[in-house]
Amino acid sequence: MTTTKLLKDRRLIPKWRPVKQTLATPEASSLAVPVTPVATGDHGQLQRDIADWRENGGVGFLGTVLAHSVHPDLNEEVFAVAREAVASGRDISPIQREVISTMLSGAGLIAEPLADRAFTALDRGAQNAAVRRVRAILRENNDNPLAWLDLAQFQAAAGKDRTAERSIQVALQLAPNNRTVLRTAARFFVHIGQENRAHRLISNHARTASDPWLMASEIALADLVEKGSKFQKLGSRIVEDGRQFAPAHMSELSGAIAAQQLKEGSLKKARKSQMMALRSPNDNVIAQAVFQKTEFGLALDGPGLGQAIQSSNEALLLQHWATGEAEGAEVQARLWYEQEPFSSRPVQLLALLNIYKADYTAAHWWLTLGLKSDANADDLIINMAYLKARLGKLDEAQQLLVKARRLEKKHEPFTKATEGLMCYIRKEFSFGDQLYRQAMEEFSKAKDPFKMAYCSLFMALHAAEYGHPQAKEHIALANDLIKRYPSADTNIFLKLRNAESLVQPVDIIESDPRNLQQLVYDERTNVLTIKHGVQTRDAARLIKR
Repeated sequence: MTTTKLLKDRRLIPKWRPVKQTLATPEASSLAVPVTPVATGDHGQLQRDIADWRENGGVGFLGTVLAHSVHPDLNEEVFAVAREAVASGRDISPIQREVISTMLSGAGLIAEPLADRAFTALDRGAQNAAVRRVRAILRENNDNPLAWLDLAQFQAAAGKDRTAERSIQVALQLAPNNRTVLRTAARFFVHIGQENRAHRLISNHARTASDPWLMASEIALADLVEKGSKFQKLGSRIVEDGRQFAPAHMSELSGAIAAQQLKEGSLKKARKSQMMALRSPNDNVIAQAVFQKTEFGLALDGPGLGQAIQSSNEALLLQHWATGEAEGAEVQARLWYEQEPFSSRPVQLLALLNIYKADYTAAHWWLTLGLKSDANADDLIINMAYLKARLGKLDEAQQLLVKARRLEKKHEPFTKATEGLMCYIRKEFSFGDQLYRQAMEEFSKAKDPFKMAYCSLFMALHAAEYGHPQAKEHIALANDLIKRYPSADTNIFLKLRNAESLVQPVDIIESDPRNLQQLVYDERTNVLTIKHGVQTRDAARLIKR
């Protein structure tokens, strides 16, 4: 069986974006300077304009959509439409084509359409051109630490970890106290499997005790390496006080504190801290909020939050995945990958989507690409083993499973289930049943019935495919377990494979989340204000005074 969408827990580990994008965020600004809110666009109007363009086409409708790019919070959606316009071959004026090219290249993207079997962000020519631009900057100013960070990202994406590490070290030597350099270095060390080194870098740095961004990183990294955090208590006091820094500067710190409080079982405290994190969230925090939406039980549709979600490809991807919108999930995964081409997570999701569709050529392309930049990504290795088995390359699949076991033994249920598939292919059905059932029992012992149901789905579908004499019993079991333990992973798989005739997808019913804001309208002064705070379940969204 494949892994589910995310094999590992998500934490507020620093994002490693292209430097130009990071410099446009509060993360790169001084703590002493108030964060100036950016004028936001009309998301609803943009959606209507996009719908008009898709229905009618024409340069006029496209121009209306492109005009929304003056609002940074709408850029991701406008960029996506711009690339769609180029890819679809619709009418584009020469001026619009030039605007699209300039707009996308300025954001670190390229305007060519997405190819079916390759991703233009890692097209060799485009990548080499981008590397040449960075090297040209370094020839002019070899002491530019931020250019070294961008160069390191290209190197890491190409699987050149040692070369990338040298670039990271140069950046650290040039700017040993720079927040962006420190957080990027920590993220790189996590990427190459040196999590303890990442934690030591942030934990032992003199600046961390006075910088909420670095405190947030230390708390998340301490959790990753299963050590006590040096700064969690101080960070908790800062978040509880809420006045020492602007909300945008405290967003990741509040989110990291909230995640730890939730883990410790203090839901009330965790919700309060999460509320602080969502006052002015960045793309990392809002993605974490979407990832943990069920655990916190908080609504993410208040003023500002919808726009924050639209600015995060990862958050949008998680939303699309949760609702079974595979096409939207794939678009956002590609955009996320374009922003962080070294990361295995968007690759993992793109590979899964193609495996679910039984497009094994595309899945193999993505898995190969991901393993090039991270050869020890256990989730990619497990899924490549499953893919090799599906392609009948059982010896190669077994070798990959041996490697996966060597890297991480706690993923044993996934490897056993894939071995069960291999037995089914060989018509060794009784042995296959034993392995699948062992995998399901291990998921059950780990108190993860949703993965147990996911495993039963693979067992049932493969039993039917390979002519198992008890296939009907396996299908009945899968239907029963999925009915009791429905998940986004099982639903999106079933929708893409059109397997509803064998196993039925089940709607996921969430409990009513609590709102984080309440609108208060003063009829006397004709003023509408926002009241922040976790609301009761029956609280009205709008009250009048």
